[in-house]
Amino acid sequence: MGELGDRRARDFLSATLSADNGLLQLAALGALGDLGDREVR
Repeated sequence: MGELGDRRARDFLSATLSADNGLLQLAALGALGDLGDREVR
């Protein structure tokens, strides 16, 4: 969804950053980068 620019994915991807899986975190970071989101915490 990040690659497609779907901003509805932001909350899901932000929550994924706290996952125990480093690979999942990396994928979420990349997708958030694709969205161009600068307000992720």
